[in-house]
Amino acid sequence: MGKSERIDAGTGEQVLEVIDLETRFFTLTGVINAVRGVTFSLGKNEILGIVGESGSGKSITCLSAMRLVPTPGRITGGKVLIDGQDIMLESEEDLCLNVRGKKISMVFQDPLTALNPTYTIGWQMKEALDLHSGRATKMDDVRSDLIDALKQMNMPDSEDLLTKFPHQLSGGMRQRVVIAIALLLKPAILIADEPTTALDVTVQAAVLDLIVRLRDDPGMSVIIVSHDLNLIVERCDRTVVMYGGLILESASSEKIVTRPRSPYTRALIHCIPPLTEDTAAFNAIPGDAVDLAQPPTGCPFHPRCANRGSGCDDSVPDLAEIEPGHLVRCFYPESVA
Repeated sequence: MGKSERIDAGTGEQVLEVIDLETRFFTLTGVINAVRGVTFSLGKNEILGIVGESGSGKSITCLSAMRLVPTPGRITGGKVLIDGQDIMLESEEDLCLNVRGKKISMVFQDPLTALNPTYTIGWQMKEALDLHSGRATKMDDVRSDLIDALKQMNMPDSEDLLTKFPHQLSGGMRQRVVIAIALLLKPAILIADEPTTALDVTVQAAVLDLIVRLRDDPGMSVIIVSHDLNLIVERCDRTVVMYGGLILESASSEKIVTRPRSPYTRALIHCIPPLTEDTAAFNAIPGDAVDLAQPPTGCPFHPRCANRGSGCDDSVPDLAEIEPGHLVRCFYPESVA
């Protein structure tokens, strides 16, 4: 398929298109190729999952799509189209006033660090409104909007919460506040980057179910990023599997778990702990995750891959469509029984 490899959202309108995205970090020890020509799209009211081990490029891909890559990172190529508009061509001021918050928002991993511990929840919510509107507002003028946003997150005593500080809330409540802030301006797209980090299992499920509900009410397109394959496939329409800054497989979530064709996807599935006591069914992926500062030649997964063969260490395979809607980057894909 070569350059400009397409991963379409299937049928329906596409609200987000990421095309040939490249992001590098220019460090004193060398250049880190964090995102290497990534292409995918997101359909209207679709939930897309992006999964992979830590360091696979998931979060940097999403930060790049928001043009929020931290220094010393830099987006070095590609396009990000939101409703057909390439935000790579927009000024930082236009992004702040017209794109971020209004068209696309992001929920970050750790709600404790996403919130300022020295200001109340109400002040921080109002600040978000002020920042993206370009003007200062009075609390009395926006109080009802802030309360409504918290109520949408099923937060009890929403009015009282405006006067609370982050440390006075539980981890699950802080994460709901962060989501409420992201939704204040009713964006069409929400990116949730590992939204359940540091939350216990029951709270994880509640937060994720809340995010999934946004697809229908108020009607959004959602990207959920995680290293947990189970979490992704249970709640997402499609799943993109990343490794070494590349997309290795993309398909419907059902096909990802029932007909995985990438050896890396198959290895991730085998890493899921069994529900029985038969620990022989558990298989860790051998070796270490790829070092993006010194990646191997060829396919980034080949040093750890059980299917590796001739050519795997020479060149990176194209992302090829092996059946409708199912794309795999591999010279020796898994067979399907």
